[in-house]
Amino acid sequence: MESPHTKQKRNKQVLHSIFSVLLIFVAGFAIGHWQTPFVPATQELLRITSLAPAQTKKLPPTFDLLEQVRSFIASEYVQTDVPEADLIYGAASGMVAALNDPYSVFFTPQIAEEFAKELEGEFQGIGAEIGRKNDQLIVIAPLPDSPAARAGLEARDAILAIDGEETATMSIDAAVALIRGDAGTDVTLAIGRNPDVRKEVVITRSVITVESVRMQVVEHGGIHIGYIEITQFGEDTGAKFQKAVTQLLQKPIDGIVLDLRNNPGGFLDAAVNVADSWVSVGSSIVEERFNAAQHKPPTVYTASKQAVLQGVPTVVLINQGSASGSEIVAGALQDYGLAVLIGEQTFGKGSVQEVYEFGDGSALKITVARWYTPNGRTIDEDGITPDIFVPLTEDNYNHDEDPQLDAAYAELMRLTAGT
Repeated sequence: MESPHTKQKRNKQVLHSIFSVLLIFVAGFAIGHWQTPFVPATQELLRITSLAPAQTKKLPPTFDLLEQVRSFIASEYVQTDVPEADLIYGAASGMVAALNDPYSVFFTPQIAEEFAKELEGEFQGIGAEIGRKNDQLIVIAPLPDSPAARAGLEARDAILAIDGEETATMSIDAAVALIRGDAGTDVTLAIGRNPDVRKEVVITRSVITVESVRMQVVEHGGIHIGYIEITQFGEDTGAKFQKAVTQLLQKPIDGIVLDLRNNPGGFLDAAVNVADSWVSVGSSIVEERFNAAQHKPPTVYTASKQAVLQGVPTVVLINQGSASGSEIVAGALQDYGLAVLIGEQTFGKGSVQEVYEFGDGSALKITVARWYTPNGRTIDEDGITPDIFVPLTEDNYNHDEDPQLDAAYAELMRLTAGT
């Protein structure tokens, strides 16, 4: 999930970042003049020369080494037409990948543009948020009525291969680049739902337009329930949610179902804006904690407007596809006893990413902090545990059954009856 604050870095700072990753990009190459040849198991033919005097202790690398490596690529590499941009972007990607953080990513200009379009609510692809869990590329959540959802993809499905390319060591951004494409074209995903089942799913890409907030009033068991579904926290989600709440409060309602299932997150401010409608002014909604090297005190995001939904019986639906901003909202409402959480354990994506845009159109998305609920519970890895655990099985899905929503309606009937 990205904080809404994007920052421009000046050219000098950009180049500093670029050159500092060249070592990672070219690590493993032999450099220098040729000496004793040998043929390793990989059948590569190498000749190795040391440019440094013999030393008993190896020195740590410095930026001078990176400049030397870059120079040797330019003067010695057998292919002379390697685009400079490819080296720079590959180096930057390698440096970020060395963090071993699936949420820190370097974007080339093309991918940065696609990423921005996704947050704005429109892009071309299959309509699924992907991530990494336990070293496995997985579906965090398919978007409603998207090609991914229509093809049967579900939260926590493992993506084993993309168009025949195995994903065991593939980064998230590389996977996204392969999955996305022009509307009307196909992509084949090898999906694993359990260790014994692997199946290929062909999905036709389309233009994905995300309607982040949906609202309706449902009559159930003699009571009127406001049902609000938030599919992601985009740039306009906060405003759309407030508009939906205003419309909802003009109707006679007895309770609210806030459906955050398969909502993978988005902008922090949008999530805070939503929780604000329940949480009292001045109360914490979420706390950001930074690493010690940043020398920053925790940032506490507090409610700032009238809690118009406080006191309205509320049930929040969550599942394994609820991540990031969804977990912030669910965790805050749970800590204050403002809602009953029904469903399954959430994904556990409780870190903060900042997006830095550079002058050439590329961008860096990097983890800068972690989130904690008002009661100090960590979200990262752990996720949010529902108050009432209700699974939704594949058999339920295939028969268009929704026991989680049924449980939410039943809980609201109990709450409104005062029992």
